[in-house]
Amino acid sequence: MIQRMVEEIKSKYACKTQDIGVFEKVVIDGATFRMSAYNMKGLGRVATVEMKRLLGGWDMQSLIITPFEKDMPIYYYNRHREKGHYIYRVEVFDTQFHPIDAAPMAEVVEKYSSLPDEPQNERWYDGYKLPVCAVKKVEKKRKEDLSPMIWEHFCAYMDMLEKAPECKPLEKKKKVNAFVKELCEKSGIAIVEIFIANYGDAVTAKLANEVLFGLK
Repeated sequence: MIQRMVEEIKSKYACKTQDIGVFEKVVIDGATFRMSAYNMKGLGRVATVEMKRLLGGWDMQSLIITPFEKDMPIYYYNRHREKGHYIYRVEVFDTQFHPIDAAPMAEVVEKYSSLPDEPQNERWYDGYKLPVCAVKKVEKKRKEDLSPMIWEHFCAYMDMLEKAPECKPLEKKKKVNAFVKELCEKSGIAIVEIFIANYGDAVTAKLANEVLFGLK
């Protein structure tokens, strides 16, 4: 899914692959993490994470879109498999200057409301989340049931992105930086949680700022 998403973004924005050094491949407790980062002209930073673990039946993939040149929120997609189930997550974080009409994404969430939700505990970033997010959990045999929802939600965001007003990248990065700083301090998304637990705050901040969100 994430490669399909990246190709869709590349079809709309000029892409330059970012050299991310040691973060390109990281092995933690038998799990191999492969990451990529792209600078998209007219958009901002796009980052992907893929993780596979040979033992334990656990894998994960994530995509993060951080617009600096468009007045749009951060887009986060994550899918992970654990103990025979797949959990799919699409979250949109309010880091824009002005409110947006997110009806296209809301319509997708409503369209697939019959698919089972994964109950969520309260999180520090709930105040950042726009009410167009979804977290779904299905058995492995039903994982393809969720693919249409994920793709349509992503396409709705992309359509909104094309129509969104431009903004000044430096000013936008200040708003994103406030969110990322809290994220590194309090955790919240999968790859950040894993890095905090295994490498500590400094390395996690470097990953978040230089790779995932492209702030430096």
